[in-house]
Amino acid sequence: MDDQKVSHYYGDITRKIFIITAVLMSLSLPIFKDLIFVPIEFSLAIIVALIFLAGVTNPRQMLIAILDFSLSLFGFIVFEYTVVNNFPAHISFAIVNQLIAALMLTALYYSTKTIRGFILNR
Repeated sequence: MDDQKVSHYYGDITRKIFIITAVLMSLSLPIFKDLIFVPIEFSLAIIVALIFLAGVTNPRQMLIAILDFSLSLFGFIVFEYTVVNNFPAHISFAIVNQLIAALMLTALYYSTKTIRGFILNR
């Protein structure tokens, strides 16, 4: 089945957002490691989870779309919380986290649309 022919499938957009987010997190982790409130291993696990989900996202499995939604929701909440707690004291850290939160919010929107498509197509 071709992804472009699947009604209401936005996994390709979600995949790209996850990859961009993982790269941004990887690049900023060494710079801001002292400001992150979770262990470095947790940050690395999230980066790997983003890449894993980007790799397995497909138009045939609703469970994967639900996992995309869940990680997007979790990511938005964590990164937006970080922004609120670090602005304006650590402005560059807050800006990077705001960008990641915006990416996660966008991924949340597209993963929600994909889940809706699965439900409507049943």
